[in-house]
Amino acid sequence: MIKNKKGIFEISVNLLLNKATVRYDPNVIGPRSIIEEIDDLGFQADLILPNKSLDIKEISMKEFKNQKLKLIICASLYLPLAILIWIVPYVESLKEFVISF
Repeated sequence: MIKNKKGIFEISVNLLLNKATVRYDPNVIGPRSIIEEIDDLGFQADLILPNKSLDIKEISMKEFKNQKLKLIICASLYLPLAILIWIVPYVESLKEFVISF
């Protein structure tokens, strides 16, 4: 376990942001060694410099756009099926049109 490594004081993980913060003693262990340890556990790790911070609003907007795109794709695939299932059986002229194919 990485928390028990010499030189590491504390690790906090934020699953929502996919971010972990590690407090460590730079005289004992370096950031590259910590990243290697995290990679060995099967997780991807990158060093985030203090000036490269994660903005929750930016992450939320990116996720919102991703979900919006998925909704549009699902709706465009469902709409023709919905018409066939819910409307065609009750409209006689459409029913005959569909059956003629």
